[in-house]
Amino acid sequence: MFVTLVGIVLGRTVEEVDTQLAEYIVYLWERGLSCSNAANTISAAQHFLGTVRNTLRVSWSLLTVWRRHEQPIQAPPMPVLVLVGVTSCIGHEGDWRLAASLALAFAACLRTDEMVSLVVANIEWASSCLILNLETSKMIKRGRSQERIVITDPLAIRLVRNAVVRLRPSDTLMGLTARQFRAAFVAGLAKLQLSGRYQPYSIRRGGATFLWEQTKNMNICMETGRWSSRRTARLYIKEAVRVLQSETLPPATRVALEAWSRRLI
Repeated sequence: MFVTLVGIVLGRTVEEVDTQLAEYIVYLWERGLSCSNAANTISAAQHFLGTVRNTLRVSWSLLTVWRRHEQPIQAPPMPVLVLVGVTSCIGHEGDWRLAASLALAFAACLRTDEMVSLVVANIEWASSCLILNLETSKMIKRGRSQERIVITDPLAIRLVRNAVVRLRPSDTLMGLTARQFRAAFVAGLAKLQLSGRYQPYSIRRGGATFLWEQTKNMNICMETGRWSSRRTARLYIKEAVRVLQSETLPPATRVALEAWSRRLI
């Protein structure tokens, strides 16, 4: 699109390509877009045009400066009160499969794609817990085809048990596409005057933070959240705790969330 917009012809030399990429980076920056777009473009150029590998000095320098001054945008962790309130609201509005998915994702610190794609066959039942068998591309990269998470949260277990009664093993627990889930998630937040406040990934961050606050055990958090690095997990949770401590909800919203929560618990 950028090439078409500015009417340029891709350069024939390394210097020309580097200059054009630098212009593209400035174009992205001026329009308030993410520097990840620039990083992906430079990486793609290096991959497909082997002659420019490790030689795009101007482009990489610009990207480095951009990253140095860009504040990272992260999904804020979702407090447990918000999670339970939104879950109750969505369930009582008629979608108990989505409600079960939200409660389970929070308890298991699931990533958004894991939550949406989870199928009933990957849920095992034990006397006092349920066990998730997850299969994602992240695990394949780590040399494992599957990871297991033990869930003991009573609310998640109850909602999931009720939701799967009439489902086939091949059905997803949620029963929605990723796009449908995001739309339902946004609608659920809007009903509680929380529009734009949280993102789907807020569920994983909130779940990990709540787990840490309940256990104060980093090994349990690492196992549930599936972090391979203790340092990464510690920084992830420390930042989320800091954000939650500064979180304030409007009084009317808090009252509504507490009312919805009582209906569920």
